Amino acid sequence: MKQFFSVVGLILLFFVASFVCCCLGFFHPFLWVYSSLTSAVLCAWPYCRLVDRHPRFGMAFLVVAVTTLLYWAMGEGDGLYLGIAAVIAVAAELVRLIGSYKSLTSKILSYAAVTLLPFANTLRMWIYPDVSMAQTVEEMGNEYAAQMPGVLSPWLLLAMIVASVLLAMLMALLCYRKTAYQTMLDTCARPANNWFGTLMLKWGMNIGHRPLSRYAFGLLALTGNEQKLLDIGCGGGYNIGQMLAKSPQATVYGLDYSEKSVALSNQVNAKAVEAGRCIISQGDVADLPFDANIFDVVTAFETIYFWPDIQQCFNGVCRIVKPGGRFMVAGDSAQMASKWANGHSIMNVYTSQQIADMMKAAGFREVNVNDNGVAMCVIGHK
Repeated sequence: MKQFFSVVGLILLFFVASFVCCCLGFFHPFLWVYSSLTSAVLCAWPYCRLVDRHPRFGMAFLVVAVTTLLYWAMGEGDGLYLGIAAVIAVAAELVRLIGSYKSLTSKILSYAAVTLLPFANTLRMWIYPDVSMAQTVEEMGNEYAAQMPGVLSPWLLLAMIVASVLLAMLMALLCYRKTAYQTMLDTCARPANNWFGTLMLKWGMNIGHRPLSRYAFGLLALTGNEQKLLDIGCGGGYNIGQMLAKSPQATVYGLDYSEKSVALSNQVNAKAVEAGRCIISQGDVADLPFDANIFDVVTAFETIYFWPDIQQCFNGVCRIVKPGGRFMVAGDSAQMASKWANGHSIMNVYTSQQIADMMKAAGFREVNVNDNGVAMCVIGHK
């Protein structure tokens, strides 16, 4: 019963918001013909709440759509309006269906489609201008009707459609901001095999992390005599490329939990992979698939936030670093990383001193700490 009242309440709120948007048209025809701009704002919360709490309720849109499509066949005027509205409703539902009702992207795109519902009336007016104008004169008067041609420009219609879709996506994103931020952190931890995962790897990591990469490699000071190097959590593969360039005689390994990251890292470093100088594989830092004492250098850029049982992971890294080798952890300072974590449990933040203490506990005899308040780089020597 509680769920029933929740559904009914959200539906009523959605339709009340839509009705308010249409009523704005009494002030000027622009606000009536292009009420999608205001509905994009006012209808966002009830719609997003409805599909989030009751994801399968949207099937009712299909029932309404079939009914209105039948009504469409009965005549022109309002039947056409309802028919176009039904097509838009079906499109919104199909978008959610493709995303299995769970995808954040499908929810946002679905609301963007719903926002176009007011344009059904605008299209009806375009298709039957004489009938629509006669109705407007009868209902609103000659003075009001005289302003209608000025707000039905094709370019204005296109601009309003684009603006409405963008505004709807922004409002839906705001409604789902906690989910969206959690999705971003999940993607940082394990980039998914989709457009957002690709975007995060290519732009967020390979480009966004370059200043940190320069800072950390400057402190690590590779000699060029290294034989084997490993980058744990290799992401988009940019840092592997830096290792290959700075240690031309070495074989560079990459390890990442994400299948997408492994694929992109192999693509970015394709020449070295073909030459046998670069080996990138999918794996878990909690169970490193390498023999003991084989790596001269092991690095971890912006990744330890997501490691489970970090002390155990550090112990595992110490096992595979050869005597005289080094382990470098680089990332945002604790102050900066805490802002990103924002209380989300998936991301654990450590101070540079905590990292140094864990390195010593793992077996690294000497640890150098560098922390400028923005970025930190901790290097342990075995």
